[in-house]
Amino acid sequence: MSQSFSFIHAADLHLDTPFTGMGSLPQKLRERVLHSTFVAYENLIQLCIERNVDFLLLAGDIYDASDRSLRAQIYFREGLEKLARHGIQVYLVHGNHDPLDRKELSLSLPVNTHVFPPGQVASYGYERDGKELARIYGVSYPRSQVKESYLPAFKREEGDFFAIGLLHTNVDGNSAHDNYAPVARAELIHQGFDYWALGHIHQKNIIHNEEPVILYPGNIQGRNVKETSERGCYFVKVQDKKVRELSFCATDCLRWYQEEVHVSDCEQIQESLDLLEAKKEEVRIQAGGRGALVRFHLTGRTSLHPFFHDEKNLADIQEMLRRQEEERDDFVWIDSFAVGTRPLIQLEQLAEEETLPGDFYQLSQEYRNMEKVHRVRKDVLTPLLDHYLLRVYFRTLSDEEILEWIEEAETLGLDLLVSGEDGK
Repeated sequence: MSQSFSFIHAADLHLDTPFTGMGSLPQKLRERVLHSTFVAYENLIQLCIERNVDFLLLAGDIYDASDRSLRAQIYFREGLEKLARHGIQVYLVHGNHDPLDRKELSLSLPVNTHVFPPGQVASYGYERDGKELARIYGVSYPRSQVKESYLPAFKREEGDFFAIGLLHTNVDGNSAHDNYAPVARAELIHQGFDYWALGHIHQKNIIHNEEPVILYPGNIQGRNVKETSERGCYFVKVQDKKVRELSFCATDCLRWYQEEVHVSDCEQIQESLDLLEAKKEEVRIQAGGRGALVRFHLTGRTSLHPFFHDEKNLADIQEMLRRQEEERDDFVWIDSFAVGTRPLIQLEQLAEEETLPGDFYQLSQEYRNMEKVHRVRKDVLTPLLDHYLLRVYFRTLSDEEILEWIEEAETLGLDLLVSGEDGK
């Protein structure tokens, strides 16, 4: 008889994240941001109920801090109780943000919740109608910094079941996160499991989409401007001991955006204001009814370059774009500006001038061909390959990348030379 079951894989809830640096937000919006991890958790619980899953996997960092605030514990327990009323089991490990080395009083968890012990791999079986369909293996962090790998201790038991590894880890040394409980992708593939439910990396990533499936779901709610794009979890359906369905489900209630706004075509201030307003509305549509916090990156060569580099002007633009946003459920709040505009330069005219900027521009144009690129590689980059650190970066450098460097050097050089002539 065909056997099937389903589960949701989530990680990095970071309940009660403090969201520091939100002082400029109006009180109403600040409260929504501070409450966002709880709303995302509520969305996760509701998703489990709506999808009628058999169990929920939580791969670490349930709480944002090891002292786990009472408010966070209450919210977490209430969600688990909702799942218990629907017969949904929960299997969880603790990670580097919420290790099991603290002695503070913690609330007891409902009987449907299975917490893996610290520092030692254990397993729990999931049964239905007296038959074990899946066995979940996991380990919680006994302290905040775990430098050793737990993978050798993951030993699959004999049995006709679907084996899941639940692990808070850094695969292949992702440099954006601390290298805790490190493992290699190849090691996970050959460990003999059917599914690896990972946590710790906040960006969703399917590392291996065949047997075994290995993935990070990312965190359930973005927490700063570096954590852009949708956030959520994965719904997984297993039939006959194989993953038959794998789909991402958003749980976030607000999103962060970094948007580039190219202002080269703007000759009048009003044109730039209209462009920024239109970009704001594009973000509102992308957010799909959620609140949004945005950082605009202004780029391009423009006659308005001095205008955008005036902090008072930026403050006035920001105030205009924020107007009435705090009253909307789908607010778009302009958090900040990053100004990367350049002075307007008439390149055609510059090419005819017998000036230092003109000579520089003419010289840089000569290097925009492959013959010169090969010369740069031979005369400039080849000697660097003898350096034990630099050769790692330059060995695989393509001709196209070298050409991009030349173009960037041209832009930077012209900016400095033209600004110097203008006395700015």
